[in-house]
Amino acid sequence: MAPPSKTNERKACRKEEATPKAEVCAESTPGTDAYAEVDLETDAYTAEVLHSIELPEAPPPPKRPFWEKLLIAAIILLTCGVSAGIGYVEYMLGKINRLEDMTVTVAEEVLEEELSGDADSLTEAPGTKIIDPEEINLRLASQILKDKDVLNILLIGQDTQENVSGTRSDSMILVTVRQKEKEIVLTSFMRDLYVDIPGYKANRINVAYTLGGTQLLDETIQQNFGIHIDGNIAVDFTGFADCIDILGGVDMELTASEAGAINKELFKKQPSIISGTDPQADRWALVGGMRHLTGKEALQYARIREIDSDFNRTSRQRKLLSALFEKVKTMDLKTMNALLGEALPLLTTDLPNQKLIGYGAGILLMQPVSIRTDRIPADGTFQEAVVRRMQVLVPDLEANQLHLKESLYESGGGTKEDLPKD
Repeated sequence: MAPPSKTNERKACRKEEATPKAEVCAESTPGTDAYAEVDLETDAYTAEVLHSIELPEAPPPPKRPFWEKLLIAAIILLTCGVSAGIGYVEYMLGKINRLEDMTVTVAEEVLEEELSGDADSLTEAPGTKIIDPEEINLRLASQILKDKDVLNILLIGQDTQENVSGTRSDSMILVTVRQKEKEIVLTSFMRDLYVDIPGYKANRINVAYTLGGTQLLDETIQQNFGIHIDGNIAVDFTGFADCIDILGGVDMELTASEAGAINKELFKKQPSIISGTDPQADRWALVGGMRHLTGKEALQYARIREIDSDFNRTSRQRKLLSALFEKVKTMDLKTMNALLGEALPLLTTDLPNQKLIGYGAGILLMQPVSIRTDRIPADGTFQEAVVRRMQVLVPDLEANQLHLKESLYESGGGTKEDLPKD
């Protein structure tokens, strides 16, 4: 018989060694020394077997291509830049004064007395007649026009003169940004408009600002003319003049009468000029033609009324504002940034920073932009009259509502929001 192979010998040996261990396992219980010995030997054998197995090495992570690294770096830098830019814009806009809606500071009876004139002398003006308030039918708007592509910001020039009760809106110009048409419309609301003021009896429209600030003025415009106001920016006379000086002045075409009116107002505080003893008087005096106006001169230009009428006064205000817009359009970002740092603290608004940023970005994307001017009441839609001893403009509200619809929204485009009923 052939001798057994070495393989069979090893198998036999292992069998003999395994038998007593199996018996020990059968006789042992968990927790005994024998059980622990077998467990340790088994773990050692398993560990030896696993250690002997050669596992393949994990492949190294793939290297990013250079362009991908560059793109990631650019995105990080851009994100940081945008965040820093937004933070800087927020910082700049934080310089603007925030408008708290005014409370009633002057009784309506006092305001009426201050705003009223001598009815007998007023009737001497051609075309002016006395009208009983009960005979006036102000047909208020039933809906407010709104359009996501039409932005309405009301610019308010505050009259804060000394020895005058309360604060009036001396000028009210609606700046309408029509994004689709890339157009800005400047619409003046005449301060002598006789309108319904919510919570009060009808009065001049500029009284609404004194009685209830921007909130009441916005409600008055909405109720009488049916257009939505998105926000307000106010500036007083001193701030307005300072803003123009910060911009470096403005070029305006003056008539001889306008130049004379400006000289008269500015020279009131210069006794030597009035007396004719100032040898430099000619250098101070403005004359007709294209002239470069300082802030004070531009302010007086915007307030001229005695040489013609309030209609011409508002026309001059729109011309001045148009000229300022045109000047700002030609400025580079560095210059504009420096000027804004000085001008923003002179303004007051009720708009939050997020909206100001959004509106500003929308206007920048409109370039190039055209400017058009308008006025309320429109021609042929009002009558001059004396009501409760006040010389006012009594508007045909329905006609003016239609005019604004066509001027600002094109054939009544946009949505309509019903006004709440009293």
